[in-house]
Amino acid sequence: MSILEITERELTLLNFYRASELHGGLVLGRLVQHVRDPELILRLTAHSAEEVLHAQLWTETIVAVGGRPRPTTDTYQARYAAAIGAPT
Repeated sequence: MSILEITERELTLLNFYRASELHGGLVLGRLVQHVRDPELILRLTAHSAEEVLHAQLWTETIVAVGGRPRPTTDTYQARYAAAIGAPT
C-alpha cells in the first residue's frame, strides 16, 4: 500500500470529520446573529472561522488521497443530538 492509498472506510471517516467541522462552523456563525456582546461576537466568529478552516483542511486531505468529499448528515453534532437531545 503506498502512502496515498486509502480505504473506503478511511475516506468515510475523513468525510465525517470534514462534515462535522463544517457543520460546527456554520452553527457558530448562525449563533453570532443572536449575540449582542462585541467580545462574544468576536470569539464566536473566530471559533466559527477556525472550524471552517478545519473543514477545508479535511477536504484538502480527502482530495489529496484521491477521494471526493461527499454530502452527509452524519456529524458529531447529529450523533450528540441523537444520544442526549438537541441543545436548548
